[in-house]
Amino acid sequence: MRSLRDEAAVRHRETLRIGLSFLVGILDLLIIFSAAVLASYLRAGVFISEYTRHFLLIIFPLYLVIALGRRAYSLKTLAKWSSAVRRAETALIMTALLVFAAAFSFKVSEDYSRLEIGYLFTIAAMLLALSRIPIANIVAGNELIQTRGICLADDVHCPIGREVAEVIGVTEAGLEIRQNDPRFWERLNDYLDGFDRVVLSFQDSELRNEWVAVLRQTGFPAEVVYPDISRLAPLGIGRWGEDPTLVVARGPLSVRDRVLKRLFDLSVTLLLLPLVLPVACLIAIAIRAESRGSVIFVQKRLGRHNHSFYCWKFRTMRAELTDMTGNRSASRDDDRITRVGKFLRQTSLDEVPQLWNVLMGDMSLVGPRPHALGSRAKGALFWDAAPNYWERHAVKPGMTGLAQVRGHRGATHTTRDLELRVASDLDYINTWSLWKDIQIIVRTCAVIVHRNAY
Repeated sequence: MRSLRDEAAVRHRETLRIGLSFLVGILDLLIIFSAAVLASYLRAGVFISEYTRHFLLIIFPLYLVIALGRRAYSLKTLAKWSSAVRRAETALIMTALLVFAAAFSFKVSEDYSRLEIGYLFTIAAMLLALSRIPIANIVAGNELIQTRGICLADDVHCPIGREVAEVIGVTEAGLEIRQNDPRFWERLNDYLDGFDRVVLSFQDSELRNEWVAVLRQTGFPAEVVYPDISRLAPLGIGRWGEDPTLVVARGPLSVRDRVLKRLFDLSVTLLLLPLVLPVACLIAIAIRAESRGSVIFVQKRLGRHNHSFYCWKFRTMRAELTDMTGNRSASRDDDRITRVGKFLRQTSLDEVPQLWNVLMGDMSLVGPRPHALGSRAKGALFWDAAPNYWERHAVKPGMTGLAQVRGHRGATHTTRDLELRVASDLDYINTWSLWKDIQIIVRTCAVIVHRNAY
């Protein structure tokens, strides 16, 4: 039974969680106000213009209502930076669209500075994203406010971990199901009160089904552990008629998703070209100055649907020693690599010409990295070393990918090195979204220089 001290701890924890959500909401309003001040100063050189003050009276309540509706202040959202940013930015974008639509509908848009309002929302978006970094660290690292779960089991099968704070053996606790006894329900609620998740882990299938029926009537969120299902690694729940199904693979992207991804690739690549071309010219001059041979190294690699294509890179090895098939992977002290080539590999600048592959449609900005036909892991060809290797070619290869931002790059000395990459690639394919591509591009900036880049 729960003691008075336990009840006080639960109330304290709930107060902290509510207080944190409230403070984050206040912080968001302060950020939007600060963005308005900066926008007014940038456009007119004043503290805050009169019409921006009028707009804030609309923006504040709109943003809060939308953010609350998007669950932007739930602890589960705040604990993960990507989720917190996505929901906050979505609320801000929806607010901006509604504000501009209202101004246009009431024919007052000409009375206000669109440039200043544009500054406001742009600055607010950047500040909101930055603010979520320390908030995510606080929420994820504080045991008092992070998600807590309790596991009911017939043997102590449920491990205590980050989210599972307590395991209750129903037999040891004397929790015998008596649905017609109010005292049973009171005791059960005493155990479950204060937890965010209830997990059932029973080896006995009949007892498991009985407890499922009980938990449906408690009002607590409940989940069931099925050991057999974990081996299938399901991605979600679907339906076939009236029967539930386990989704074990999502397959290639839909036509709509492929069009969206292609438009994103072209837009970003065309924006990057004016910045990249001068750098590419300097790199080409440096390569030719050090060694003879072509500036560009072209190699046949595997792409979408296992079709081969010619992948472009800056040449980083001496021309007479380059390996067109990829049978020999580059090593940390590879004597074939030039001095300029070593710098290009360490900074990933050797991949810049692949923007041409993106424009031509052979590659995407984000996706599984393309491999040479002769690539090997512990002496075995990639498709022999990893049975599910071919599945990664359901989408276009990318200049960067989920495996790369997770640190799985460099030589594949063991089959485990390859398995980690393939697992990340399949994870990317099965959970693809445009937001995920944006996240990976941002995260790539942190791993452009990497210890395994050689």
